[in-house]
Amino acid sequence: MYKKSLITGITGQDGCVRTRSECSVLFIGTLLNEEIMEKYEIKYPFLAGNIQQRSYIESLIEAGINVELLTTIITYRKKGAYYPKNTVIDPELNVRIEISPLIELTEIRFLTPIIKSIQTIFWALLATFSLLNLTKNRKYDFILFYNFLPFTVFPAIVARILFGIPIVIIYNDSYIGTESIQRRSLAKILTQTFNRFIDGGFCVNKPLEKLLKTKNTIIIRGYPSIGMPYELPSCVHKSDKIVVMFSGMFDRIRGIDLFLEIIPEINKEMDGVEFWITGYGPDYDRIDKILSSITETNVKFFGTLPYKEFTKRIVSADILMNLQNPNSPESTYNFPSKLLDFMSAGKIIISTDMSDLREYFSEILIIDGCDSNDITVTLINTIKDLNIFQKYGHNGRNWVLENCNHKRRSEQIISIFARAYRDETE
Repeated sequence: MYKKSLITGITGQDGCVRTRSECSVLFIGTLLNEEIMEKYEIKYPFLAGNIQQRSYIESLIEAGINVELLTTIITYRKKGAYYPKNTVIDPELNVRIEISPLIELTEIRFLTPIIKSIQTIFWALLATFSLLNLTKNRKYDFILFYNFLPFTVFPAIVARILFGIPIVIIYNDSYIGTESIQRRSLAKILTQTFNRFIDGGFCVNKPLEKLLKTKNTIIIRGYPSIGMPYELPSCVHKSDKIVVMFSGMFDRIRGIDLFLEIIPEINKEMDGVEFWITGYGPDYDRIDKILSSITETNVKFFGTLPYKEFTKRIVSADILMNLQNPNSPESTYNFPSKLLDFMSAGKIIISTDMSDLREYFSEILIIDGCDSNDITVTLINTIKDLNIFQKYGHNGRNWVLENCNHKRRSEQIISIFARAYRDETE
């Protein structure tokens, strides 16, 4: 085992000091790129998670650390299939990605939950075997893994127990708050069983940080998917009206129904407002049907936008909405990554009072309750005093510049890794 100090270098068992560039990290996650998506016929990736994983890898590279990836492909399709292990080089990151073998079981009606559970177990075992294969020829100084997922945490724990490699979690989501009993139970089992092995954590919010037993943690909100403020275009789609925009997943939690509810209320109270809607998700067809029946001419539905066009819409809107239901347990352990996009664009953001937003972002977000009356009143008052509330947008933009750059993230990663190794060896 190596004795490490990421500040002064790395001292091996032979007494030789290695530079930080010789430090090696294995990242265990679910990262995808275009080549992988094409080969495995993945049409709808988990975009937010993919972007956040990629941003961590970029920060590791910025820190001068060598990175290799072990990724599991997540697919829940009805057909049975087997894909052997594969290796690709990501052209943007210039890193090696080892892809675990993939087994897809044929779905049987009425047995879908059981089939999915068995499939997940297979994925976890295959990812663990892949890790053991990798460690035959390589030595890793740290393992960074993405969330308490069976196919990320199992191989990480095996490496921790067998080889004494410190392991650090990127804790972006927790199924502990999900409505699915099956997923919630699995999340609790994984967290309670393996929590004590974790040597450090990068947590997306305070409630997730509290779930970890290790004190070697830091809150990192993520990285804006549309890019940093200085990378964004100026207003492209100009409108002579005040543009209020909803963007996000279409489901019962993220607030699209609430947004549709307030539109007629706003229209009753004032003119000169235009509503833009874009998104994706399990309720897409239902929302599409509702929007098709709306007669108001000031409501524009763009469907699911490519990222370049999505970015243009974000920077062209005046007010952006985060209406996630704060009463949903899932919202407690969640930080909507779209907020970073909104903040990067320097826009006024109205949000429900969810998770730890009020504690940390009260000078960046206009935070209110969770029902249509509260949101309607807040939106009307914001529109009336738009110039006054512009300062919130400026604050958000500055926050992103200060906290989401790779240099700062690299320093945070080095700090957590250094303490993870020190704690593991004490």
